[in-house]
Amino acid sequence: LEEFHVRQEGLVRTDWIGHDGRTGLDRSVSPKKLIRGRGIGSNYWDLLPFGSRDLMATLYMLAAVDRTADLHRQMERHPEWGMPSPPQRLRAEQLERIAQSIRRTSQILFWNDTTGRYAACLDEDRLLHDYGYTYLNAEAIHYGLATPSQAQTIYDWIDGQRSVLGDTSQGKDIYHFRFA
Repeated sequence: LEEFHVRQEGLVRTDWIGHDGRTGLDRSVSPKKLIRGRGIGSNYWDLLPFGSRDLMATLYMLAAVDRTADLHRQMERHPEWGMPSPPQRLRAEQLERIAQSIRRTSQILFWNDTTGRYAACLDEDRLLHDYGYTYLNAEAIHYGLATPSQAQTIYDWIDGQRSVLGDTSQGKDIYHFRFA
């Protein structure tokens, strides 16, 4: 909550050197491309541009905060368990406020109105990186981030009922590679 600025920004922001959400390639020096000291992967998908304001990390933070708040509520209801009370700043009501802040902020900053889905990250230049991550959008629904209307828009896209102009994979091609 502190290291990644969740309390202040309502999302996970990684400000470690190089973890800025931008690509490490500089294509401005044509015909070559230079590798810059940035674009370091910040999560499981370390070869893809995530970082800075990172939706995947934010989703997992949201899940952790929600579950911890629920656990603390259960502890309040069951004093016979003899569990010590968490510090004031980590009590259920505080965590519930943090979770609501994460939802509000993420629904605005990571939602791409043009494509009708969530983007991977907002980099240090405040550019949104939206590569059509089906898993990320499915997880946004699963973890309760997406509003009902956003969820429907995502489902319509994943089901192939709606195409996004500019996507290199559309309709059935979204599922070209089957891993499970």
